[in-house]
Amino acid sequence: PNFKRQIMIQSLLARLGYGRLWGKRGLYKFLRENSGPIIDEAALVDYVESLCLIPRAAAVDELRDMEESCAIVSALLQRGLPDIPLTVLSATINHANKPQVNTLAKAAHRAMAELTPRGRMIEVDNGSHMMTLDRPDAIIAAVQEMLSEVAT
Repeated sequence: PNFKRQIMIQSLLARLGYGRLWGKRGLYKFLRENSGPIIDEAALVDYVESLCLIPRAAAVDELRDMEESCAIVSALLQRGLPDIPLTVLSATINHANKPQVNTLAKAAHRAMAELTPRGRMIEVDNGSHMMTLDRPDAIIAAVQEMLSEVAT
């Protein structure tokens, strides 16, 4: 990833905030256009408010540390994961990205799921990058299913 560019973008967003950069109307429009067909409107209101009110300065520091973090995780993954349950939820809708990016993301999701023998990837119908807004039911179902597997 191009961390320098992302740090620059996040620095700008940290100063302006998403709300001042796009405005609430712009945020609603973006989220509605790039989410699945069914959105939890109450969650959407809270999500937009958080994007406008929560300081984003911490995201800049997180991105600065991300490159080092990626290197550490890559080294650990070389050793392999233990036999643990792992569920990767993959969105079927992502209009915000180019098709090539979506194809690469799906491949990355499959690769993550294959890191452990009990790993699996679930493609979430009508789920987007904002799955917490349009498919919270799928997230809850995946967590419940994993918990039931672990409990037995």
